[in-house]
Amino acid sequence: MRAMIVLLGILLGGCEYVSASHLPYGDPSTPWSSASDSSSTDSPATCAPVHTLVCGDRIAGDTSDFNDGSTDLFDHYPEIVGAYDGSEITYALNLPSNTLVEVRFVDPQPSILDLDLFLLSSESDSCSAESAVQRGFNELSFETQGERTYHLVVDGSSMNEGNFELEILCDGNEGDDAELDPVPELPSSIECDGDRVTGEAYDTLIDLTEISGNETIYTTLSRIDRIATTFETCGDTWGLFPTTYRHITQRIIQAIESREIEDTQWGHDIVVDFGSRYFLALNQALTGETPSYAWEHYYYLASNPNVSRTRTLLVAMVAHLTLDLPHALVAIDSTEDDADDYYVLGELMIEIVDNFLADLRTHYDTDAEDILHGFFFGDWIDGVYGEDTTITLNYQTIRVKAWNSRWLLQQPWGSWAANSEIYAAFWNIDGILATLDAAGTI
Repeated sequence: MRAMIVLLGILLGGCEYVSASHLPYGDPSTPWSSASDSSSTDSPATCAPVHTLVCGDRIAGDTSDFNDGSTDLFDHYPEIVGAYDGSEITYALNLPSNTLVEVRFVDPQPSILDLDLFLLSSESDSCSAESAVQRGFNELSFETQGERTYHLVVDGSSMNEGNFELEILCDGNEGDDAELDPVPELPSSIECDGDRVTGEAYDTLIDLTEISGNETIYTTLSRIDRIATTFETCGDTWGLFPTTYRHITQRIIQAIESREIEDTQWGHDIVVDFGSRYFLALNQALTGETPSYAWEHYYYLASNPNVSRTRTLLVAMVAHLTLDLPHALVAIDSTEDDADDYYVLGELMIEIVDNFLADLRTHYDTDAEDILHGFFFGDWIDGVYGEDTTITLNYQTIRVKAWNSRWLLQQPWGSWAANSEIYAAFWNIDGILATLDAAGTI
């Protein structure tokens, strides 16, 4: 059925072509001979471009969404090694001759979604994989000339289909880099006062927590990553949480891109709102204001060298799960229809525990494996932590309570009861962690 629709689109609309030129420029590590004029006896698949792009255009697309114009025609390109068996989106390019052109992804995240750019060029209006002349991983450059036509393909493997944004720049126009990456860059060197961030880097941390109204899942991850990197450079224990949160957010984004959750918009919303609550608490702590009781307690513990780093980290996790999560669910209007996606994401978080455990060892000399394996997997060491810990400090139980608290908060009569339960749960868990810390268990 899908092939029939694509064929119908070709018959009705065809491919749009423009004058352009031979491409002497591009990534020198990916040399291409001009395959566009090869005379194959086979009949190559012909693309179906969804839009015609011109200089200065920015456009967003989704290679996994047929409604965005994705097709599944190209699985490989001549003279290039790589799996491109995922769906792709093709654009026609309408460019003036003798023009330097740069095509680039906006804020690419190749470790999360690895899409590549392919330039098709031909003198015979060919729009097929055989007319590919250049590949770019995050960008590509070329010069238009003569009577050639150009198409641009965004493609990846079957495991890499999802959202992207790209722009077309011409004749050296660099575009608005601030718009391309609205997340503040880290200073060239990060100054530390002992094990605390100071100086310009401290001011940058404040900037990183001041979010705009146009945040995306990618800017959220970028902010978390740069905050974590800054704290890690100094071994500043205020960074224990973002070191773990980086992995968690990245895994959620992967789930959104791979459609492991059904409602991707809900996934986008929860990432952005959930992250904003951490940014607010950190901003308040950095600027001398008072965060919520849970986050205030975390930063108090993180500033105390006599407190176990494992306890400090778990307090932050519990603050985010018991207090922030139910309120984020309410803010994005979650309903029972979102329950399946909510619990799928909960299961996915367990996959990356060992990844952030490794980072905690590297950056903070903290071995939290035993208690975090108990927390996430229920794999408790008998007799070490005690019955109260194994019953109360359970990741899935806390997530279930957060979902139920969301429902209470959405009821006209339930806000007081929900907030009281959240408050009691947080301090109950903190009491257990304090006991374990005092005993030297964590």
